[in-house]
Amino acid sequence: AFFLGEKSLALESLDYALGIRNKSAELLSFFAILLLKDGQIEKGFDATEKAIFMDKESGFAQSALGLYYQKTGEPVRAEISLKQALSGSLAYSLPYNLLIQIYREARKRGDALKVALHGITVLNDVALYDEAVKLAFELKDYRLCARLGMQAAKLFPEDSSYAFIAARSYQELK
Repeated sequence: AFFLGEKSLALESLDYALGIRNKSAELLSFFAILLLKDGQIEKGFDATEKAIFMDKESGFAQSALGLYYQKTGEPVRAEISLKQALSGSLAYSLPYNLLIQIYREARKRGDALKVALHGITVLNDVALYDEAVKLAFELKDYRLCARLGMQAAKLFPEDSSYAFIAARSYQELK
């Protein structure tokens, strides 16, 4: 339910699971993320704090902390937590997407592109490919944009926009 975006079902399920097994930093982190996304900032922070206390190295706990800081308008602190979350090869798109968003808002498109490129090596996530392709095009790195567009067109053949952006990038090279 968590990874499928079924927020209310996931909240109920995680609340129940935490009643049985409340010593899991990952379960607490998932619960915290859902609470934070639902706008329950204080409850989300409480769960995040407990998860961090249990395992400060957990990529999911650091993702929850980064989301908390992002929600409370502290992008510098969010960046630190999100970078720590990504220091391993976390196969979860939230920290990548949040860090890209923070860098975009700070007008650090080159850094945002690096995060997106790292993300697509770990995950075949359409949103990360979208960001990488857009950022490469915005930065006028047309070779990279064309390569990413062709990769994404093979991975996501139902989306014809990737082939279009690859062709457009090749056109810009000429």
